[in-house]
Amino acid sequence: MKVPTVSSIGGEDELTDQTFSRLSFDQLNLAALSFVRCRFERIIVGSLVTGYLDGITYLRDCVFDNFKVKSLSTGYSRFENCVFKNASIGEWHAEYTELVDCEFSGKLKRAIFYGRPHNPRGRVEADAKHRSLHGLPPQSDAYRDAVLRERNEFSGNDFSRAVFSDVEFVKGVDLSKQRLPEEGRLVLYDAEPILRAAADDVSHWNDGNEKSKAEFILERLLGRVNDGQSQLYVVPSKWSGSGADKLFDTIRRLLGDA
Repeated sequence: MKVPTVSSIGGEDELTDQTFSRLSFDQLNLAALSFVRCRFERIIVGSLVTGYLDGITYLRDCVFDNFKVKSLSTGYSRFENCVFKNASIGEWHAEYTELVDCEFSGKLKRAIFYGRPHNPRGRVEADAKHRSLHGLPPQSDAYRDAVLRERNEFSGNDFSRAVFSDVEFVKGVDLSKQRLPEEGRLVLYDAEPILRAAADDVSHWNDGNEKSKAEFILERLLGRVNDGQSQLYVVPSKWSGSGADKLFDTIRRLLGDA
């Protein structure tokens, strides 16, 4: 069943033991403050929005079964013990999203998961100006608590049966507390010394093109480390060219020697 334009599920404080099945939306807003043991089965969504209310949206023990979404925007949201079964997620930006003990299978094409929010005080100030300009109610304590938190809890998640295309963990996600896909990836649990050693190796390369490519990749990876992500999940196939191949062979060798 196709439901066009924008639709909302919820509006109450809590929805419990509800099933939503075989629906298709252009945009879907999960509008309740809390979803408990709800099932979303064979749902197709262009854009899914959660956590846009004046506080945090909680999803506990929910199942997303054969759930397909092009764009997932989870604002101030917390997922606990949720299952994404044979899901297909096109893009997921999760700056203020907490994930705890969740399980994923299916395809996760592009995602950025944050260990801590970016510039929360700037966001609060911008929101306050917007509310004042448009005559909206002032910020609630729940909103301020959600935005000003120092860290997102992100632990106990099982991604081992998911297929990642372009997925990044940034700003302090503890990768040792997650199960990650094994195939075609490198996990650097103490990234900086490995990357510094690789940079020293690259500095002695003779081929200028290979050297430039490797230095560019190392600059990007070290940028993540300097921004608080000391553990890196890296998919070498994301980077093309002989310089990239040679660099990741070097990193694998260094990991073997560590």
